[in-house]
Amino acid sequence: MYIPDPFEFKAVVTNAGQAEGQDLSVTAQLPPGVILASGETATKLIGNLAVSASAEVKWLVRPVSNTSGANVTVRLCAKVVDKLGKENDCCSDVIIPPATKATLSLTCDSQFDTLKVDRQRGTYETNPFMVYVKITNNGDRPADNVRVVVLPQSNELRVLGDPERYVAARLDQKVTTDTIGWKIYATPRTVSGWIDIQFVVTADGLASTQCTKPVYVPEVGRPSLTCNTQSSMSCSGDTLYFNYSIGDYRDCNGTRSSTGKYNVFTITSHILNGGAAQANRVRATLLPPEGVTLDAGETAIKDAGDLLVNGSTSVSWNIRPVRQSFDAQRTFSVVLTSDNALQQKCDQTVTVQGAPKIVTVRMPDNNVGQFKQKITIPVYVDTTIGKDIYVYKLNVKFDPELVRFVDAVSTNTLTARGWSGPRTRLLATPGSAQSNVVRVEDYTTGSPLNVRDEGMLVLLVFEAVYNGGEKSLRAEAKPIEFLDKVDVDVAGSPKTWYSSMNSPDDESAGTDVQLNYIPGVITVSGDCIVPLIGGTHYSLAQNKPNPFNPSTVIEYEIGEETEVRLVVFDQLGREVAVPVNARQKAGKYAVIFDASTLASGTYVYRIETAQFTKTLRMVLAR
Repeated sequence: MYIPDPFEFKAVVTNAGQAEGQDLSVTAQLPPGVILASGETATKLIGNLAVSASAEVKWLVRPVSNTSGANVTVRLCAKVVDKLGKENDCCSDVIIPPATKATLSLTCDSQFDTLKVDRQRGTYETNPFMVYVKITNNGDRPADNVRVVVLPQSNELRVLGDPERYVAARLDQKVTTDTIGWKIYATPRTVSGWIDIQFVVTADGLASTQCTKPVYVPEVGRPSLTCNTQSSMSCSGDTLYFNYSIGDYRDCNGTRSSTGKYNVFTITSHILNGGAAQANRVRATLLPPEGVTLDAGETAIKDAGDLLVNGSTSVSWNIRPVRQSFDAQRTFSVVLTSDNALQQKCDQTVTVQGAPKIVTVRMPDNNVGQFKQKITIPVYVDTTIGKDIYVYKLNVKFDPELVRFVDAVSTNTLTARGWSGPRTRLLATPGSAQSNVVRVEDYTTGSPLNVRDEGMLVLLVFEAVYNGGEKSLRAEAKPIEFLDKVDVDVAGSPKTWYSSMNSPDDESAGTDVQLNYIPGVITVSGDCIVPLIGGTHYSLAQNKPNPFNPSTVIEYEIGEETEVRLVVFDQLGREVAVPVNARQKAGKYAVIFDASTLASGTYVYRIETAQFTKTLRMVLAR
């Protein structure tokens, strides 16, 4: 570069005449090799100039680099013109010496001209390998802010780290840098060939300079990923069953959530690289279907790392099912990706058993009392584990000619603590002249009802009003039953009040809990009651095995010859089988119940005789 650059070109105009010079202008006339500096104009106005007066005009000009190798003399002139067209000029010579500059050159090399294949690992023996460059300033001046970058001419070679290096703020003339190196990772190729590695050096004000090093990268092969996916329900044919005894789903291993608060199941994908090259940065992505969620802390994408040839690994996900009323098939897809292998996908289908929240409420059929005697009738509720009952509303119909309703109490029941206490109201069904329905309801003020065994929900107290006559032995038996709904008139407006669990709205039964009803019987006599239950022994045992698939044994005992009916109901209270319907002598019996035609789920079986009735539950688990 020249110093100074730009430099100043100056002209002095003097009026040597006998009259005032008018409208004077001066124009710089520059030869090749000199140019005006940025912002300058060639012509400048002086205006009027008095006799013997002088005016100075200046321009900033820049020399053009002299590449001839010898000094060059250029003439700079200024021309002055007045209003009448009179003109004059003056000139000055300037010597421009040959320009000098920095000249950068570089040499480049690689650790290997040809890479060697490692067949066992499916990659190259030395990977990554090194490449190098040295930079020399062959010019006559220093080079400022020197940088160099390595640019492999294929994405099959990857620079580890920053490909650009800052070499020096100033590289003096005739100086060579130390060796500069990079690590290059070679992705296993499927086709052999040369790959150029290009190096480019730059500096302020200088054109870039390049160097190219070819490296032969042979074919290694391509990885080939496959996967085999399975669920943690292999012991049950990939079906996830709901366990009503714990109120949750349970897989073969009883897998718990990472939080320990609920059960989950696992989907595991076994991944194999059966190709001829290492698979780099393998990732497995789970695509879960609807009706399930990933467990807390789970991520859909799992990093499986690098897989050698014939290498394998496994990844798993914890899955939480969403409880629903009907069986549903859920298909999980696992997508495999890597840096150098084709994408693969494998599926796993599981069946999630429907687990409707069905609650059975029942009243016994041996409720006995005499005229004016209080009769306490327990309302039983079966297991509520996993159903979380926080409110109940029940319509109980009775015969007002037999009994009258007195009260509802929760003493010594499941709702004795943490519930607000039962509230009741008497209603009359259409066409009844007297109140014949008691609506009883209660709600929790603490935790929902969530128990494993059957228990009393509430106690209904009635008073016997039937009188068969003074010291009469006549007795009257009438059903006491649950009504799913009752139509009432509230302030002149017709309403329908439903029995329900977990519905805070009187006029809605649409909750997540279905109700199943088993009615009872009230028997009332006059002053002297007829014995209603004999002293002989009756029993109904729990079926064995339980759960079962597809058959189980039901044992029972009757104390005297009587008509016996053994009935099986589904969760909705529908009769699905009658294993026994005959007159039998006193004794113990065992019945094999075959459920081959029935769906998985919970069933209720009940023995009915003139003297004895009992109901138990059993689970069919396929």
